[in-house]
Amino acid sequence: MASWPMRLPTGVDPVNEIRLGMSWSTKGSPISLDGPTTTLRTPGGKPAVNVTAIANMLDLGKSADRQRFDALLDEADVLVAGYRPQALAHLGLDPASLAERRPGLVVATLSAWGPSGPWGGMRGFDSIVQAATGIALAESVDGETPGRLPAQALDHATGYLLAAAVLRAVTLQLRDGGNFHVEAHLARSAHWLLEQPAAHSGELSSSDGVLHERDTPSGLLRYAGPAFRVGESPEDWDTVGGPWGVDPPEWRGAMSAEDRLP
Repeated sequence: MASWPMRLPTGVDPVNEIRLGMSWSTKGSPISLDGPTTTLRTPGGKPAVNVTAIANMLDLGKSADRQRFDALLDEADVLVAGYRPQALAHLGLDPASLAERRPGLVVATLSAWGPSGPWGGMRGFDSIVQAATGIALAESVDGETPGRLPAQALDHATGYLLAAAVLRAVTLQLRDGGNFHVEAHLARSAHWLLEQPAAHSGELSSSDGVLHERDTPSGLLRYAGPAFRVGESPEDWDTVGGPWGVDPPEWRGAMSAEDRLP
């Protein structure tokens, strides 16, 4: 896991962040403009901690791993969950249980369809939501064959919206105290996108000069850097492309009690 200084609009505040999710793309990376991010992944159907750049795993079905995770949770300031609503309730990791256990915690939840409605408890991801909301038809070249956006735009857009909500919640928590729960949903982002005026069609602009390159254990990686900067945050991620499960499940970097969020 990782701890790092997160530069907020009101100053520099160290934040410990845990992410819980079946998979991850950009949903939390804007939060961590100063460093890597932590994801809770589920290989084999069992929740396990993974860090996007610092790769560690915990199987929450195992007593020792759960105890280690609980110890990390006791020091967390932000928890981002990317599961279906209430999917983690049996583990005591739903927003209400987390608020009771960890006063001051900011909980952010992301799902495909939202917590209500007939699809509220269903699984989903960017491409499925594009199809269900009509984006695939809108992007069709012939009106019959489903099309797609040139990028996982719902993941990106919803990720930045959720990150903005987390930053706002952390700011309010620092000022007023208390617990906060913020949420975002791919389907809502899809509807916002469809409500916008149609853009002109044409060739995509070149990515030359936009993408970064870095050698990783898996080979040369080409990737996009942060879409925006906050204060003096860097233009590139601290670490990218780390192998799964190779790092110990611990916060990276020492943080004194007076430096952590209350």
